[in-house]
Amino acid sequence: MKVAIYVSRFLPATGGIIFHVTYLANDLIRQGVNVEIHTGNVITLNKKRIMLERSHIEVLGKIGIVIERDLLPILPLHIRAFEKSDADVLNIHGHAELFTSNLLLTLRRLKRPIILTSHGALQTTLLNMHYTNSIFQIGTIVAKRAFAKSITLNLLRKYVDTIIASSDEEKSVLLLHGLNAERVVIIKNFVPDQYFAYKPDDDYVLRILEQYAVEPYNYVITVSRIDYNKGLHQVVKALACLYKSGVRKIKYLIIGPDEGALNFILSLSDKLGIRHNIVYLGKITDKKIILALNRLSLAFVYPLYAGAAHSLAVIEAMSQRTPIIVSNTLNSICKH
Repeated sequence: MKVAIYVSRFLPATGGIIFHVTYLANDLIRQGVNVEIHTGNVITLNKKRIMLERSHIEVLGKIGIVIERDLLPILPLHIRAFEKSDADVLNIHGHAELFTSNLLLTLRRLKRPIILTSHGALQTTLLNMHYTNSIFQIGTIVAKRAFAKSITLNLLRKYVDTIIASSDEEKSVLLLHGLNAERVVIIKNFVPDQYFAYKPDDDYVLRILEQYAVEPYNYVITVSRIDYNKGLHQVVKALACLYKSGVRKIKYLIIGPDEGALNFILSLSDKLGIRHNIVYLGKITDKKIILALNRLSLAFVYPLYAGAAHSLAVIEAMSQRTPIIVSNTLNSICKH
């Protein structure tokens, strides 16, 4: 049996969806399934747009990766290789209104099962949950929602055999918009079992904290892409309130790639007089360091505006018995 997986970006880019796809592919291979990943050649690393070599095949362990030229979503020419794959099952990861619609229109004549793993993005679009103060972005969000409700959902009903939801609440939203309950399967986010048994190297991490004058158990932490929808500025505002009330030693450690909101967060902390309490560690790829930093923190904070709050980063923090403070977006926490 062969499964072809489409994901808009893959390694060396990073993110929860990429982790999910990598783990899924390796697990399928362990079960004797042949896996082929299709992706585009444009990725973003450290705020820089990078174009990989066009139209070629790479091998990662036993995973074949087909990299195709990226074009605008409205011209999905780079998915032709995915369409022509000889796979028995086609699995689409992520969701973008125009792209998914075009992809389904391209694949609709194929007589093979099509599975869509939404990763919560479709639910976010339908509920119109985003943080923005831009009139242009508000208009774009409204247009996306209208497109998703009028066109994308209709195509999903017609051509997708199974939709994988990451929570009970996501399934409820999909059913509310007319999708058949028998075609929506829930597979919740998870981390490998070894995360729960892992014993962090406290000495090494303590040296990192000492370098930034941060005391163990005297800081809160967020591990996330840094964009406005993650709500990190709300943590800064909360710390400013604590600072005014006399609680001045707690620091805020931020880990993750900047996607446009870091300067806003730092400027806000400067304006509120707590810039010295904000520590940006950049992107850390070593999971052992992240787990140890979680373990030595007061709490993992994740006040996001859009998306499900049970992200991989949250579950990683849970594996270290770290207290979690999150916003209950999409009712995803009470359903877990």
